[in-house]
Amino acid sequence: MHRHISGLNMTFVAFAILGTTISAKALMIAPSPIPDRVALAESVITGKVTKIENKKVSLPIAPGSKEKQDFIVAVVHIDQAIKGAKGLTEVKVGYFAPPEAPAEGGPRIRPGIRRPQINLNEDQEVLLFLKPHHSGEFHLLQAYFDVVDKKSPEFDKDVEAAKKCAKLIEDPDKSLQSKEAEDRLITAAMLIAEYKSWFGPDEAKQEPISAERSKLILKALADADWSVKPMPGRGAIMMTPINLFSRLGLTPKDKWNQPMDFEKTADAAKTWLKENMDSYRITRFVAKNKKGEK
Repeated sequence: MHRHISGLNMTFVAFAILGTTISAKALMIAPSPIPDRVALAESVITGKVTKIENKKVSLPIAPGSKEKQDFIVAVVHIDQAIKGAKGLTEVKVGYFAPPEAPAEGGPRIRPGIRRPQINLNEDQEVLLFLKPHHSGEFHLLQAYFDVVDKKSPEFDKDVEAAKKCAKLIEDPDKSLQSKEAEDRLITAAMLIAEYKSWFGPDEAKQEPISAERSKLILKALADADWSVKPMPGRGAIMMTPINLFSRLGLTPKDKWNQPMDFEKTADAAKTWLKENMDSYRITRFVAKNKKGEK
């Protein structure tokens, strides 16, 4: 499976803003903010786990691959279909089975980025961000933060944020022209997340989106408050205009030259947006054998 994410320096920008020093042994993948999760999910639901299937399911890691991955499959009764899943009352949900313990004397996993294991239980009430598995067998929980337990203190806030984001992305062009600057920025953030992420099994290429939508996204960034302010859901630092701008993946070919002085980056970015929003077209990842949005 190929995974491309443009503007990877956004993570380091966030750490620079926070002034945080991180130990490699303690490093954990931070939860993606709610707008990212909604944008990249095919379905967002709340519901209750009614069954955990007894047998693991072993499936190819990609279409045609001989290498397989084991999954645990749960059945979830849907209470609210926040995004997608319209008309469904239940859905099968798969997540990666925990790795087998190494044999005595076998190789040990080196310390590094910790990836918490997903583990659903019967009668558990959850908010889920789901992607289709390529096999069509179930919907996939890909990361630990794709599950929010109802017992979490963040549950109600995350559900409300997900509802807001799902409503905005239903008609992104309208939302990009909202009277509310925050709504415009959230919509721009979701579209950038969608366009600049690729998790498909195939190789990807980049194609320009429509000139009209590109300009609306860039204008939403230009008009935003560039001070660090929270947005709906956790991971707020990653949703600031400066980090969203970095995700565009601009290069000198786009008339963008990253200032050596980080403190000057925001002013340079705002100047670039003002001078180039009419002519520059944001690109998106698409499968090489498919055409993207024009």
